[in-house]
Amino acid sequence: MSLFVNLVNTANEWALDKAVAGALRPAADVHAFDARYMLVPNLLTLALQVGVTARLVGRFGARSDLLALPLVSILGGLAFAFAFAFAPSLPLLRALQIVENATDYSVHTSTRELL
Repeated sequence: MSLFVNLVNTANEWALDKAVAGALRPAADVHAFDARYMLVPNLLTLALQVGVTARLVGRFGARSDLLALPLVSILGGLAFAFAFAFAPSLPLLRALQIVENATDYSVHTSTRELL
């Protein structure tokens, strides 16, 4: 399962990088996009870590919570493939990757460390 999640995440990151490279030409615009892109998942990760992760583990248990990231990855990967194939929208690709990374960094990592 970890291999699948890593493959989906890597493919999604590659697609986002290609979309950014195609949409933004000056290096300053790419750097500004990357800075905002990295800030939002970190803030969302903090919010999930503080407000959601402990509640999920308490309610569903650690083993069930390990399925959160694969579920988000599968749904995000399908949405990513659809969006990239038919209507590559940079904000949509960015939003999907932010949700996936925030879930990985908060819920999945904390639950994996519990086990």
